[in-house]
Amino acid sequence: MLPINYVAVLIAAVIAFIIGFLMHGPVAGKLWMRLANVTPTGNEKMSDMYGQMFWNLVVNIVTAYALAVFIMLASTSSYMSTSAKRPSP
Repeated sequence: MLPINYVAVLIAAVIAFIIGFLMHGPVAGKLWMRLANVTPTGNEKMSDMYGQMFWNLVVNIVTAYALAVFIMLASTSSYMSTSAKRPSP
């Protein structure tokens, strides 16, 4: 069984976090706000968003870890292997 590379999991989670920031901010923020029917009030504070950003990062870490486990299990399965014996017809 292959070990999970935890550094790669953290890097994947941080990259997903950055992509989420970019897509909801400078790259497609206005389009996202229009499609989600969100209107800015002008009272938004960065300190109010820290909790949501923390949980978003935690979810990204869990998702990256789950994906790493899935890939590990799929790569060690004999079902996915080309060297597995197949019955001849």
